[in-house]
Amino acid sequence: MTVRTLLVTLDPGERSRRSVLYVLSRDPRIHVGPVDGNRLPVVTETPSPEEGEDLTEQLRQVPGVHSLEVLNPDVGAEVVSYL
Repeated sequence: MTVRTLLVTLDPGERSRRSVLYVLSRDPRIHVGPVDGNRLPVVTETPSPEEGEDLTEQLRQVPGVHSLEVLNPDVGAEVVSYL
């Protein structure tokens, strides 16, 4: 299991924000934190680092995502469970 922490910057506008939140909420690999202004903390869980990178790239392409920053790439699940 690979866990990544991301910070998504949303495009301005309520409609755009709702669209992004809807798309992200439909994927069980994605855990969304509370929106703070135009920033959205996200944690992803995937079976492998490669799938984590693919998911990150898919998220960059979601309409309404202005930018995406990887804060903590590829932390193994055993590290997360320890914390």
